[in-house]
Amino acid sequence: MVNISNVEENLKAGLMVFVKIGNSYAVSKKRFDPETGKEVEPEVQALDLADLESQKSKLLSAANQIEVLVAHLKSL
Repeated sequence: MVNISNVEENLKAGLMVFVKIGNSYAVSKKRFDPETGKEVEPEVQALDLADLESQKSKLLSAANQIEVLVAHLKSL
């Protein structure tokens, strides 16, 4: 899965590229040899848009629950 914490940064740096192929999506992530630092074959991964939307929904729900908890704690 794509590390969502740094997608924007990696896109700007050219470390990952997203593509649409027909009705499907994929990401190509650059990789480097840890010993030499030289670029090696990229990692290519299929992406499931429905799965990403589901994860987004769950994260938004969790964030909303955190807001409820924070508001409740502040009201004590």
